[in-house]
Amino acid sequence: MPLCATIASFPAPELAEGGSLTSSAAAVAVFIRRASPASPVGFTQKVERIGKNGLILPSPEFRRLCLEQLHLFRAVVDKDAVLSVYVRPAGSYVMDQIELRRINCYPGVELLEVKECLVLFGNFAIPGSLHAAEIAISNQEAEIVAEYGAIIFLW
Repeated sequence: MPLCATIASFPAPELAEGGSLTSSAAAVAVFIRRASPASPVGFTQKVERIGKNGLILPSPEFRRLCLEQLHLFRAVVDKDAVLSVYVRPAGSYVMDQIELRRINCYPGVELLEVKECLVLFGNFAIPGSLHAAEIAISNQEAEIVAEYGAIIFLW
C-alpha cells in the first residue's frame, strides 16, 4: 500500500455521521473498503499524544512538503480545502491489519504546535485481504469519496 494518502476535503464536520470516525478517517475507510470488496474491514481510531509510546512527528522536510501541497491545492482547486495526510509507519506492517497516522494541515497552524496524532486502525476479516487491497490501491493515483467531500491522492 502506498506510504501516504492525502485527503483534500472541503469544510466538513470533524466527526463523520455516527461519530465513530473523523470525516477524513471515514473517507480513508471508505477508500480501503472499496479496494477490498471480498473482505469486511473494521476501523477504529484513537488519539495518541506526541512523544508517548514512541510516537514522533515526521521530519521538517516532510511537514514542509505537506504545507506546500496544501497551498498548491488551495490555489488550484478550492481556497477552503483542508489537507490531512495519512502515513503508514514503517514498523506497522502486521498481517491483516493496517495502521495509518494522520497529519493535518490547516492554514495558520504550525505542525510543531501539534501535541496529538490521530491513529486509524483497519482490521481485515479474511486473511490475505490486506495484501489484495494493497495491490488494488497501488494501481490508483486518486479516488473521489463524494460522501465525505474528499479526494484521496496516493503518493
